[in-house]
Amino acid sequence: MNKSMLAAGVALISLNALLHEAQAQAYPAKPIRFLIPQIAGSAYDLAGRVITGKMTETLGQPFIAENQPGASGVPAAASVARAAPDGYTLLWGSPGQNIMAQLVYKNVPYDGMKDFTPISIGASAVQVLIVKPSLPVNNVAELVAYAKRNPGKLSYGSSGIGSGYHLAAETLNQAAGIDMVHIPYKGAVQALQDLYAGQLEVSFLTLGTATPLHASGKIRMLGLLQSTRYRGAPDLPTLAETVPGSTLPNSWYALIGPPGLAQPIVQRLYQSLLTALNTQEVQAWLTKNLHDGGGNTPEEFAAEYRRSFDIYAKAIKLAGVKPE
Repeated sequence: MNKSMLAAGVALISLNALLHEAQAQAYPAKPIRFLIPQIAGSAYDLAGRVITGKMTETLGQPFIAENQPGASGVPAAASVARAAPDGYTLLWGSPGQNIMAQLVYKNVPYDGMKDFTPISIGASAVQVLIVKPSLPVNNVAELVAYAKRNPGKLSYGSSGIGSGYHLAAETLNQAAGIDMVHIPYKGAVQALQDLYAGQLEVSFLTLGTATPLHASGKIRMLGLLQSTRYRGAPDLPTLAETVPGSTLPNSWYALIGPPGLAQPIVQRLYQSLLTALNTQEVQAWLTKNLHDGGGNTPEEFAAEYRRSFDIYAKAIKLAGVKPE
């Protein structure tokens, strides 16, 4: 390469950097389309709306929320994967559509590892293993012992084959050396109804939903699915405290962009999200709804995203789930 070609290349790189910087300084100049792959009114949906509502104050433009539930969130994620990398189409993503869908279904129209730009986790749902109150167990150790005494006689419900709850239970089965039987449902509500009726022994819920049911004696909470105890329920242990190796990644809700999103825009969105998470309003919502806050850097989230992908891929293989 001669000197003139080298100089031209350097100039082009510098020009691109200046264009990206100018784009970020002007961003956002119009409303931001914000896709939520769940129904309106769910905790997933409300967390996104509360956080982006406060982000509007620092960015000066509104987030226009669009709920696109169904098909495991794939249509919403696909829309973002195909969007222009200008920061005006963003996803309120989760491991469900960004990672597990690709591992569970054939012909998903995007690559979960290549077709998105991780920005930051906004919140994480705290999830808990529950049992019917008539089951003679009061903690995870007793559940494991009971399951070993009664192989194949305990059934657990999940939101479907390949769902997070299915993988959590199969990971516990493998780590504890037990054999709980999977019964897939269309959603956690249906599983809960069968648990109430005594037709199901074990299931899973978010801590916010489970806590009042536990207090009223309708269910019994045994352990959290995450790796550390939750500050809002410090006496509730994690599964991993009793059964090492039984933990999956937290069920995060995160701000995710299309592939190739310029880093200055990524940083602008991250700083706005971080500011929103530190407001009294967002902190109050997280505390009331028993959620953990996020706010990791784009680099930290990218590393967590890769780690989640690897762990879920291993869990799906252990569960014997074949892409359909």
